Amino acid sequence: MKNLASFVFVLLLSIGCSKNFVDLQPISTVSIDVLYKTDKDYVDALTATYNTLQDQYRSFYIFGDIRGDDTWQEIVKNNAQSYANAFVITSAEPLMNTTWGNYYRLIVRVNLLLSKIESADPAQVKLKDRYKPEAWFMRALAYFDLIRIFGKVPRITTPLSVENAYKVPREEVDKIYQELIIPDLLAAEMGLLKTYTGTDVGRPTIGAAKALLGKVYLTIRDFPKAEAKLQEVTTLGYALLPRFTDLFDYSKDEHHAEYIFDVEYVDGGAG
Repeated sequence: MKNLASFVFVLLLSIGCSKNFVDLQPISTVSIDVLYKTDKDYVDALTATYNTLQDQYRSFYIFGDIRGDDTWQEIVKNNAQSYANAFVITSAEPLMNTTWGNYYRLIVRVNLLLSKIESADPAQVKLKDRYKPEAWFMRALAYFDLIRIFGKVPRITTPLSVENAYKVPREEVDKIYQELIIPDLLAAEMGLLKTYTGTDVGRPTIGAAKALLGKVYLTIRDFPKAEAKLQEVTTLGYALLPRFTDLFDYSKDEHHAEYIFDVEYVDGGAG
């Protein structure tokens, strides 16, 4: 009787337990298959691209300012700042790996969003024409920073598997400028809004796209185009603050007349 009862118990378990009982969706992550359906999905996906830049721009001065004449590393001599200051920083420095990873995480997220939005239902995603220019701006910004830091880098514009990503070679810097950064920014400035309000403040605007494109033209020494593009920026309402020290007066509105684009986030908070 004991053996028979055990057999019946096992039989009931096998009948009562279907594959769905153990084959569950993760509760801590969201599957891509159920994303990219609504406007909110795309807003959330775009917000995730900014996340990659929070730490990045905290250390960006190491690649520029610290190598110039406006700042230097004086005391500690065995960190990224000192190596950059001496022009001897190598790929072994953790900062280099973090920087590379931050930008390519942004690029991967943008490429996935752009690939999904083409087939998005217009009835569900009513702001498609706003999301695409924002994504183009972010991708152009990422590549502009990448090539100024690393030189030739892989040019990736579509979602790739990890295996295929390893097969993408480094692209010449000039081709990345001419075939990705500049086209992305030209397309972005045609679709971005002039201003945003509420929680959307901080998203790239027409002025941000034009300003970044003007900086790109300056970097590649195309001075006539740089002058023309930056002249357009001066017609959009930007102006210098009356006093330089106002830039550091945090009791004032940070979105002042000099503000063009930044990465908005709240650091810390009560736990």
